[in-house]
This record gives sequence, C-alpha cells and structure tokens, in this order.
Amino acid sequence: MNLTIPAKLDALDALFPPLTSPHLLCLSLLILLPACHLIYKDYTAFLSLGPGGTPSTFSGYLRICFLRLFALKDPYTPVPIPKIIRPHSGYLHGMPKRPGPRPQVAGIAPHRQTTQKSSASVFAALSNEIAKLADLHPDRLCV
Repeated sequence: MNLTIPAKLDALDALFPPLTSPHLLCLSLLILLPACHLIYKDYTAFLSLGPGGTPSTFSGYLRICFLRLFALKDPYTPVPIPKIIRPHSGYLHGMPKRPGPRPQVAGIAPHRQTTQKSSASVFAALSNEIAKLADLHPDRLCV
C-alpha cells in the first residue's frame, strides 16, 4: 500500500516549514521568558500586599489568579441590583459624607488598602476588640 501526499499539503509545508528543535526552542523561549517575568512581577506584587485572607504562598497566589476572573473591575462602583430586590429608599440614612479622597485598594478584594492605613495604636485596639469578641464566642470564633 503506497500512501501519497496531496499537493495541497506540499504547499502548506512550503509556507510553514516543520519546526525543528532549534526553532522550537527559540519559539518556546520567546513565549516563556516574558510570561515568567510577568508572573514573577505579579507574584511579588501579591506578596507585597502582606497577610490577608489567602496564604502568602504560590498556591495562594494561584487561587487569587483564579478568583480574579470573577472580581469586580472597579471596586468603587457597586454591582447593579435588580429593581425587584432593590430597596426604594436605602438603609443608611443621615450618615455624613466621608471627607477626603477614597483610599487606594489592591488585589481582588476592596479590603486590601494600600493608602490611608491606620496607626499602630488603632490597629492594636481593633485587634484587642476582635480577641474579646472571640473570647465571648469561643464556639464560633477563634483568633
């Protein structure tokens, strides 16, 4: 049985020669090196956010990369609520407007503030209150 190659395939081989080992290596390096550099920069930016909900490990970084697919593009704009479940008047009446600009946020969750951080004394007071709350409800909370 003799198999012949159609003329169309010969024309394709002329247009796109088969990738030999050096060509494949160069093409792989051209794609992988910039990709590795981007991943490294993004991973170090993830680590620079400090401790948060996800562990500061590479598996935590991969988890965040997956969750980015579902993250809000603009954390300052609320998600639209359907008119059927939207309250007509709202819940927070009489609250004063926040003075000054909004803080800068990073990551996929708006609670990762990069500017306007609290002082060490405020952070310690908040941590103490959370610990007290956990002591009051040991069956539900632990610190």
